[in-house]
Parts: sequence; structure tokens; C-alpha cells
Amino acid sequence: MPLADIRPYIEDARNKKYALGCFNVFDTETLEGVIEAAVNKRTPIVCAIYEPQFKYGDLESFTDLIKNIASKTDIPVILHLDHATELSSIVRAIKCGFTAVMFDGPVGASFEEKVEKTKKAVEIAHLAGATVEAELGYITRVGVDEKASQENIADPKLAKEFVEATGVDILAPAIGSVHGMGEQKATLNLELLRQIANSTNCYLSLHGGSGVDD
Repeated sequence: MPLADIRPYIEDARNKKYALGCFNVFDTETLEGVIEAAVNKRTPIVCAIYEPQFKYGDLESFTDLIKNIASKTDIPVILHLDHATELSSIVRAIKCGFTAVMFDGPVGASFEEKVEKTKKAVEIAHLAGATVEAELGYITRVGVDEKASQENIADPKLAKEFVEATGVDILAPAIGSVHGMGEQKATLNLELLRQIANSTNCYLSLHGGSGVDD
């Protein structure tokens, strides 16, 4: 199958109350492993490429490989740009054929600047038919700042304003999970998640899933 649009699959996931898996792929081995697992489970899958990989690898060739493998499977494969901080990365990913992108904006940006930059990312992506995910709050990382995961949670009062001002398709609120956690010991603020879910009809995503139990 050609690379898929994520929208019908996240809508199905919402209606049937299940999670659509997204996994970072770094090379041929991780790519093939993720897609093989998805084929075995008969589920759509999101393959994500982290923005720093743009600097150290041949993105165009890797994208072509993903397209080739996806074309030989009978499950939907979505190609997603993960945690972009620069608009140029959004443009490059879309030119390569990505069907979904995530935009964090500049590190340390104010809420107003984040809204402005994210709105621009949405305009660029939507022109190409791609969906846009954006982070609200800050999702910390193992070995860097994971102890501050609870201090950087999303402000539920800003969720509705952010979604309406930017037009993002998917919101990734920081609710206590941590990127790269090897043990399932993250503490999620589920009440915060409920408040955000009740304030906006936007699709929601959870990052740092490796540290979250069932």
C-alpha cells in the first residue's frame, strides 16, 4: 500500500477506544521489525523519524526505503516526522512524502511564539494534505530532565486556545510520561488528561509510551 493518511485510523481508534501505535525507526532493522509486528497484529502503524536524524543520515533514501516496504504490505503505514523544531524540517519531510508531522517549535519559545510558529507549520502541512501534531507543555527525556516531568505538564486552560489558534490535528499534552523510559514507572496525571479531552475535540496522543504500563 502507498503511505497512508493517519486521519481515518485515529478516528477509528477514537470510536473503538483503542490506541494507534507509533514507533520511532532508525534504520532498516527497526523499520522492518516495526512493520513486521504490525502485519502480524493486523493493525495500522505509524513509523516516526526523529528530527535529529535529518542531520546524520540520508533522509531521502531512507524515506524511499520506507515507501518501498510499505508498498509491499497490506496494512496502512503512516510516515511521521517526530518533534520538529524548525519549519524547514517540516518542508523537507513533506517533500519526501511524509503524511504526518509533529512541530514543537523553537526550544524555550513563549506560548505566543509557539502558537505563531505552529500555525505556520499547519498551513504548510495542510497544503500538502499532511496532518500536524503539536506538543503542549514539555515532555521530558530520560537522562536529561526526567525528574522535572511533573513540573512541565500541560496547562489545561491553554489547550482549547492552542488548538483553535493553530488548527493542529493532534495534540500531545505533557501529562507526566517521559521519553526513553525503559521501566514502566511513569506517573500519569489522568485528571489533567480528562480536563484537556473535555476542553477540545482534537485527537490526543501520548509520548513516552515505553514507560507507561497497561
